[in-house]
Amino acid sequence: MCVDNVKLLRGGVMKRKRIVLAEIFFVIITIVWFLTAIELFNHLAYGMPYVEPYKLFLVPLRVVVLILYLLTTFSFGVYNLGYEKFGIRKIITAGIINIVFTLIGSTLFFKRIATIEIYSSLFVIQMLYYALVRKSCYSELNVLIIGGYKGELFFEIGNKKVAFKIVKHIELRDTQEMDDFKKDPISYMKKYELNYVVLRDYSLFSRLKTELVALKLEGFIIETYRNFFEFTSDKVLLEEIDEEWFLYSNSFPSLSNRFYRRIKRICDIIFALILIIPCAIIVLIFALLIKLETPGPAFFIQSRMGYRFKPFNMIKLRTMRMHNPDEHSKYSSKNDSRITRLGKFMRKTRIDELPQLINVLKGEMTFVGPRSEWVELHKQYEGTINEFYHLRYLVKPGLTGWAQVNFTYSATLEDVKKKFAYDLYYVRYGSLVLDIIIFLKTFETVFKFRGQ
Repeated sequence: MCVDNVKLLRGGVMKRKRIVLAEIFFVIITIVWFLTAIELFNHLAYGMPYVEPYKLFLVPLRVVVLILYLLTTFSFGVYNLGYEKFGIRKIITAGIINIVFTLIGSTLFFKRIATIEIYSSLFVIQMLYYALVRKSCYSELNVLIIGGYKGELFFEIGNKKVAFKIVKHIELRDTQEMDDFKKDPISYMKKYELNYVVLRDYSLFSRLKTELVALKLEGFIIETYRNFFEFTSDKVLLEEIDEEWFLYSNSFPSLSNRFYRRIKRICDIIFALILIIPCAIIVLIFALLIKLETPGPAFFIQSRMGYRFKPFNMIKLRTMRMHNPDEHSKYSSKNDSRITRLGKFMRKTRIDELPQLINVLKGEMTFVGPRSEWVELHKQYEGTINEFYHLRYLVKPGLTGWAQVNFTYSATLEDVKKKFAYDLYYVRYGSLVLDIIIFLKTFETVFKFRGQ
């Protein structure tokens, strides 16, 4: 594969980054407006100063309400630009959320008229978000596939931000159709209203170089099958990755970008220090409840494989009854009888993970990264899952990760393989933007009690 051809592969991923940045931009507007509008509307409605000294104690309370508001809007998809067309359901959802928080705010902020104006203006911001962002970012792309065989399962549509429709498929053995395309590729694309070309294998870049360059100069998107799969499914196609996939990728910032790694470590330390005291109180309460519910220690300590294959002792709150590991499966299932009633609640809310803040402070883990694997299971996976399984250990394991928020229980080796496809996607595309997305998806998981 010619190095120059790598430039042809970036169109789809860059579009996704613009969508995410647009979402983050509107969230920032929401935060700034919320924090300033309270006193602004009080001033306009009642002639009061922006900050009244006797109301300073309300500031932390308002921040808590803001955090709950953002988590609620994300959990119910208000700030999540989805494939489903914008309609009455989105308007009703945003409206109900703002009405509920208007009732809460009118009690906490004392000024009902100002509170109504605040949440009404936030509703307007959300409608502008859909009107402006959705029109510029949401698009339906008509796809031309070259190579492979008709009827082959090419990809899973996992990315709901862009809709793809396979309009034409040219098999290499279809010489007449291929000749029509090569004769005038631009006219061919316009004839069928195509705007996206997916190449089944890399050899087509050299065989169709002239045609592809002509299309690229006209603004058409050229993509390989593997990259297109990653863009549409948010995971890596394990069956087709090789050394070439690794060498010609210009991603992997988690390996090459020192600034990203340093910023991530600084954020880990800051957030861990902020959370450790309130989380310690929660952990102590649940540790006591564990002791009252079942006999045995409150904490579960296990040797896990860490960054660059360095084992460490991971600590969690115990969610299972005491049992002999040799007599039970090494995997936990959704309705595992070993999990206690309290354990089910802790897993759904991720409370059992809170003691791992200690591992984060020690530098053994990070907030966002692949799940840390039990050393015994690592030995089993290394030789059976995939020859590139070791790549997941090139980044620190995390409290939450891309696989955790996109997949359910790993009850079999096949499930582990599917989760690894998400882990490898994170290793390749890991960034601060993706970390923020995972962090927000984790809150959604906790908010909707969908933890594992």
